[in-house]
Amino acid sequence: MKKFAAICLLCAMSASVLTSCGKPNLEGKWTLCNVKGEKLDYSIRFKDDGTVKIDDEKGKYEVVDKDTIKIINIYGEKYEFDFEIIDEDEQLIYMGEFSDQIERNAINSWASTLRNAANAAITEIGEEDIYYKDKAVICSDSDKNINPVPENARADFDFVQDFVKPFFNIVDDYEYIIYIEDNVCQYTAIKNPSGDIIGTYLADEFDGMTFNEIYEELKGRIE
Repeated sequence: MKKFAAICLLCAMSASVLTSCGKPNLEGKWTLCNVKGEKLDYSIRFKDDGTVKIDDEKGKYEVVDKDTIKIINIYGEKYEFDFEIIDEDEQLIYMGEFSDQIERNAINSWASTLRNAANAAITEIGEEDIYYKDKAVICSDSDKNINPVPENARADFDFVQDFVKPFFNIVDDYEYIIYIEDNVCQYTAIKNPSGDIIGTYLADEFDGMTFNEIYEELKGRIE
């Protein structure tokens, strides 16, 4: 359901953005955003000849009505998306399920990056003969940690802040779960700052699960 504020914004758009038949003129370069207006690292350019470029992919587009757009990709596949112009001045546009999928892909990518960072950290502490001999769950909520400190590590050992963060310096911006087994980070889960999209490494493993359900599943593999 569209937010009331976004509907009001759409109704109040200046005449420069609307064509005579009431359809928005989308010509120009826009930045995709999520439903909350937060920018995604993805751009889309509409041209007056009916062509569109989404990052490096080219296709055609048609504005169906004031809040629906049709995209035809280079393979002839057709898609329809609801859209909202979130900010005309900053050229921010929300394109319904398309924007949602882009955000999910980005969060899954961050989960993969977190796993790579965790395994790089495991390699680094291994050079000091420190190993995770037991299964471990390490979370942004430290109260949920299970076996976070290897048995031969110093008392103030902090796996994430001391060893993972140098490889993934935005780790504190997210809620996360790291699962280690056989001295390897096997799974990671990460939640975006808004808290409504979850990314995982090996995403199919936890498809449809909430963040807390993922934690309980991994916790159950230890207990």
